[in-house]
Amino acid sequence: MNEKQGLEGQSVYILASSLIIGFLILGLFGYFGFDGITQALKESNAIQKENLELQKEIFDLQKKYAGLLDQQTQANEGKTGQNLEQKEQVKQQIEKIDLKLQKRPIKGDPNAPITLVSYEEFQCPFCIRNYAVLKNLEKKYGVKLNFVHMNFIVHESAKLSAVAVECAGEQGKYYEMFDKIFEGGYNNTFEEPLKNIAKELGLDTKKFETCLKGTTKDATLQEQQNAGRELGVAGTPSFVIFQNKKNEKSKENLQKIAQQIISSYGTEAKVIEVENKGYGIFFVGALPQEAFEQVINGFEIS
Repeated sequence: MNEKQGLEGQSVYILASSLIIGFLILGLFGYFGFDGITQALKESNAIQKENLELQKEIFDLQKKYAGLLDQQTQANEGKTGQNLEQKEQVKQQIEKIDLKLQKRPIKGDPNAPITLVSYEEFQCPFCIRNYAVLKNLEKKYGVKLNFVHMNFIVHESAKLSAVAVECAGEQGKYYEMFDKIFEGGYNNTFEEPLKNIAKELGLDTKKFETCLKGTTKDATLQEQQNAGRELGVAGTPSFVIFQNKKNEKSKENLQKIAQQIISSYGTEAKVIEVENKGYGIFFVGALPQEAFEQVINGFEIS
């Protein structure tokens, strides 16, 4: 097919299409009439106008809603900032606590710059396991560190051994009895083994046995229990390691160390100020020796 034939075919197609459209328009006018077509166009324009107005209303509502969202977001951000600030303030607050150690016997040099306080009972398996750590610290730090034991009874059956160390303390052998009980473990917490230890330590056994069977130590045991609870002790073993002089640099170090203990061991740890002493860390659990050393080495000793 040549170019002339192609053009003629296109012309025929266009003419046919025009005729069909013309017949369709005539048909519409014939069916609806001129007025009907005009009315339909008017109705179509009215619908389009209503759609435009509706779209405008929707747009205005969306804009208003977006503005409300922005206001709410700003308000939430403000509240979040306030909450974070409040949490930071709480974090920085350090509680001053009287550990009530005045009447407690001290193991080691009374003038040591650092004190380790243990809240334990003699039937606690974790306390028994942790005893070796305390002995290692005693050897490693010498005159730099002293110890104070606070009886914190969880099992009623452990009360007898707590009474035993208090009775031995009357005769100047508190920590000798303490060591012997822990060295023998759970089996040394009953009456006969405790009597044997008293004899081995050279105590006045008659006086010791009278004390062991009596109630004269109930008050001091309750005082220790109450002091532990005031600190936040809920189980054994729990510890406080503190400096006997106030040092702000030590406080900064301890705040970091407390967070590291929480992160590393998943236990409770917090910085406290010991009344009439310095800053320290209260923590819970039979942690490895490295954790104790981390706290001890965090103190700035002048």
